[in-house]
Amino acid sequence: MSIASIFVSHMTPRHNEEADFAVSALGMAGPMVTVVGSFNFDRAGDAVTMPIGGARSKQAYSTVCQALADAACLLVLLPPADELGDAISIGHEIGRYEQICAQNGREPLVFCLHHPDVDPQLIARSCHAPQFTSVSASNIQSVTRLIERICELAAGQPGFSLNPANAGFMTSQLLASVRALVPTERHRTAALVTITIPGECLGELAKGQIPPNALIGGQGWTHLFGLPTNEGGILWKDIQPQLQDIGNWEPIVAGELHNVQQRKQQSGVIPILLNESDSLAPPSAVIYRYEVIPSCQGPIQQVPDPERSRMHRFSLIAFRSPMLYDPEDMSPRATSFHLMIVAQLWRNMLHDQSLKNMKNLISAMPNRSKIGDFETRLAAVIAAVRRDRLFINVECRRRNFLSRLAAFDRVVFDAFEVDAGDDHRLDGLQHRLVSIMREEWVRADDGLSEELSRGLAGLKDAAASIARLAEMNKDVIAIASSCYARLASNNSEGATGLAESDSKRSAASTPTNRMASGVVEIKMKERPKSKPKRPSRSKAQKRRAPGKPKATRGRP
Repeated sequence: MSIASIFVSHMTPRHNEEADFAVSALGMAGPMVTVVGSFNFDRAGDAVTMPIGGARSKQAYSTVCQALADAACLLVLLPPADELGDAISIGHEIGRYEQICAQNGREPLVFCLHHPDVDPQLIARSCHAPQFTSVSASNIQSVTRLIERICELAAGQPGFSLNPANAGFMTSQLLASVRALVPTERHRTAALVTITIPGECLGELAKGQIPPNALIGGQGWTHLFGLPTNEGGILWKDIQPQLQDIGNWEPIVAGELHNVQQRKQQSGVIPILLNESDSLAPPSAVIYRYEVIPSCQGPIQQVPDPERSRMHRFSLIAFRSPMLYDPEDMSPRATSFHLMIVAQLWRNMLHDQSLKNMKNLISAMPNRSKIGDFETRLAAVIAAVRRDRLFINVECRRRNFLSRLAAFDRVVFDAFEVDAGDDHRLDGLQHRLVSIMREEWVRADDGLSEELSRGLAGLKDAAASIARLAEMNKDVIAIASSCYARLASNNSEGATGLAESDSKRSAASTPTNRMASGVVEIKMKERPKSKPKRPSRSKAQKRRAPGKPKATRGRP
């Protein structure tokens, strides 16, 4: 009885384990059928001996060419690979197989099982392989039919059908060979937001705008935006009413999408500021996938401009990070903590980073004509400031600042358990905090928005506004930190007594909290500078140059 074989070709020795799954599964094809994998020759050199299905005997192959000559068909496995160069070995084996078939006067039969994320035609072109029948591992029925077709050719039995007892195992093994096992359970744990933009409108992103006809969709995303359940997508222009401050928010999202489209990597977290009237906690999102979908208008040769007719889809994972204190906790400790954290975030982002970059750009303004990418740097600096301010707004919303306005008006009194008028120093602290949060900050922040909108013309004024805001923010950090430290150290919501009302105890404390124009100043006692010690004679003698005579007191 003649012996037919199936040759399994895979990429590199790194994929040997996966290829072994396919060899084991196809080995159950039937009697007098043997399966050979290219990795078998990697392991044993030029000669291998493979078992024959349904028989106790074995078939020996002295070379790869002999195994290819006996093969009724060739199965190519394409799991995900970091580089297309990994497929070169497959191209060599397909080429030899095709050459052997031509010499023997028979048609080469090549099948390809590929992971859903791998384009078999692209790899085929890269390794100059002939056309073959490809099957995606995303369709289990197609994989089962592929197994039946291969087994039919190898066993020489037209109409071959899998044994139901073996079908499930063989299919799962083939899927595992390209790393495409279908999960038995799938649970969505985060909202997925997709933004799909036609190629002809992609240029709007560089202008800081999302095209009105961009389609917003995804999985579980409608609940995220407070919308009724809807399986279909919604146009960008129709979802804008659900967002707060769309004029500042849209350029940030568009800029991140443009960055991903150009550089193929994300640059940061996108804050999503929802409408305040919806009473929903604002989330953040990161872009985890960018896809380009071909045109569906017909064959690519008949499309006037294939690039403009493609669809570009950005997939974002939305999340809400946890906090130490619940946003609904209105206790003085939680209020002072949230205020302290947001103020420190503002300092780290706006003062320590954005203001520094802005000052560097201002110093380069006299020579901007000699800097080729000056406009790009300017746009990046302004975009960073806008992103940081939006992030701070999101943090304020997440920490429920709107419901804490009354608590902010008394946070100092509550932390130190005093009433207004009991201590003039604490009155000054509370008055300073209220003045910043209700008047001074809003006025300066609104001015910053107008200055940023003027671009280069308003850059110096914007830097001055950030510097003024930084001075206010410094006071807020000091006040909020003092309140939180007081509450946390006592492990209770208020202090046990009016410790700070006694001026003598306040002056004796280290570090001291001193009231000067309503601002907390933290002063540390400086350690007096000590005079350098004269080295001992023994040490001086050790440092004496070798061969130098010993000095005597009173003369050189």
